[in-house]
Amino acid sequence: PFNYSIDNGLTYQSSPLFTNLADGIYYVQITDASGCQMMDSIVIGTCTLQSSLEVTPAATSNSNNGSIVVTTVNGYPPYKYRLVPGSFQTSPQFSMLDEGNYTVEIVDSLGCSNIFEVKIDAITGTQSKTYGTSVVVYPNPTDEAFKIEVRTEANLDVLPVKIFDANGKTIMHNRLVSYNGTLVASISLKSYPSGVYYLQLFDEKSGLNQLVSVVKK
Repeated sequence: PFNYSIDNGLTYQSSPLFTNLADGIYYVQITDASGCQMMDSIVIGTCTLQSSLEVTPAATSNSNNGSIVVTTVNGYPPYKYRLVPGSFQTSPQFSMLDEGNYTVEIVDSLGCSNIFEVKIDAITGTQSKTYGTSVVVYPNPTDEAFKIEVRTEANLDVLPVKIFDANGKTIMHNRLVSYNGTLVASISLKSYPSGVYYLQLFDEKSGLNQLVSVVKK
C-alpha cells in the first residue's frame, strides 16, 4: 500500500485524494510499504488572470484590416487566445478582421479565462478602443520613482490611487490624470524604505478597482 503526504512528510494518509485546499505550494511525498519515497512540489494557484484589449477598427467596410491585440497580466503562463468559436492560438494578436462583433477568450495554464465581447467598426482613420483595463508600472523594481499608466474603457479624466505598504498602512494618496486617452502619474517613494508597496486604483462610478504592486529596491 501507499501513503501520501502534502506537508513534506509531517502527516500521511492512505487516500491519494486531498480536497478543500487553499492556494499555495504543497510538498508531496508518496511512500510505499518498503519505505521508498517519491517527492515533488505542486503549486495550486487562484484565478488572478487580468486582460485588456486594444481594438483598431477597419478603415472601410469589407477592408479586412481591423485588429485586436490582447494584453494579459497576473495569470499563469503560457496563455492561449481565440476568437470564439475558433481554435486557440499562442499569439495575442488577431489581424485582417472585418467590421462586426467578436468574442475573444483568453485562457491561462490553470484554465482561468477572460471573455470579452467586442465590436470592430468601419471608420476612416485608425482610432482605437480599449476593452477592460491595462495597468503598466515602470520601472518596477524602482530605486525611488516610478510611472503608472492606465488605459481603460471607462471614460475618466482622473483616477484616484491609494498607496499602502506591506503591512496595509496607507502612506500616500495621489491621482492619475488623463492625457491623450491614457491616465498617467509619476510617483516617488524616495522617503520610504525598501520593500513591496501596493497601489489601489478605484473609481466608484465606473466600478474600476485594480490592485498592483511595486517594489522599491
